[in-house]
Amino acid sequence: MILSLVSQKGGVGKSTLAISIAWELFSRGRKVLIVDSDPQGTARETVEIAKEAGDASPSVVAMGKEMWRADQLPLIAKSFDDVVIDTPGRLGDVQRGALMASDIALIPIGQSAAEVWTVTTTVKLIEEAKMPHPSLLSAVVLTRRKPRTAIGKQAREPLHGAGLTVLHGETTDRMAWQECLGAGKGVAQYAPKDAAAKELRTIVDEVLGMTNQLNRKKVSNG
Repeated sequence: MILSLVSQKGGVGKSTLAISIAWELFSRGRKVLIVDSDPQGTARETVEIAKEAGDASPSVVAMGKEMWRADQLPLIAKSFDDVVIDTPGRLGDVQRGALMASDIALIPIGQSAAEVWTVTTTVKLIEEAKMPHPSLLSAVVLTRRKPRTAIGKQAREPLHGAGLTVLHGETTDRMAWQECLGAGKGVAQYAPKDAAAKELRTIVDEVLGMTNQLNRKKVSNG
């Protein structure tokens, strides 16, 4: 599986979610590669912290807008069970290249109305990527939700109204999400008994379910 996380807006916890998904897949015994295409290099820094602590971690590599080419990520991906791509926090050629190389795209967004409105631009980019790559699956995942607020409870309604697939799993505003990368770990490995770990595992299970859907689709198409 090649999974990319794409978002038009920074500050939604995209990198933390991408890295935590990769770490959780790795903890399940899968061979995982993180592609860090974000200039901030968050994934590379997290792996470096893990290495300095003597902890096992997914592999990581930096790649840019040409990653979709047959001699780049598609070739490297053959050596791994899963690839998780952390893209820049803005739309552009790098995100487009990541989508063209991916099987599944997750769109993390926050709960504010402004963030929900911006998702349409990201969806448009995904639809463009589907033209040469029709098997690409996509879904929205809500991040940093504040469950006890009215806006938090209503965040899903406009997304469903726009006909978008929204994961049942979501992340809420918890300290474990903010602290885990500094410890060189995904959230479920940093705080395995915290509610944040359960949130992450629910998302990973849903993503793996999408992988099964994709495989069935490929079989039916011959």
